[in-house]
Amino acid sequence: MNEKTVKPSYIGIDGQTPYNVIAWFVDGVIKRKTVCYEEEEQQDVLTMYHNKVGLYGKCDGYAVQYSNVE
Repeated sequence: MNEKTVKPSYIGIDGQTPYNVIAWFVDGVIKRKTVCYEEEEQQDVLTMYHNKVGLYGKCDGYAVQYSNVE
């Protein structure tokens, strides 16, 4: 029996590490997540939350997990 090794092909994002991930709570349960790649994205999203805009405004809380802080 001849076995072959196949290397996977990756399609999509280049694997950039996110700046952070924001978990959104509805009724005390995480219902959504937002991945931010820059601090400016985070600020925009949190502004929408505090101004009660779109889906973010319907959430009753959030938690931020930072992953790329220098």
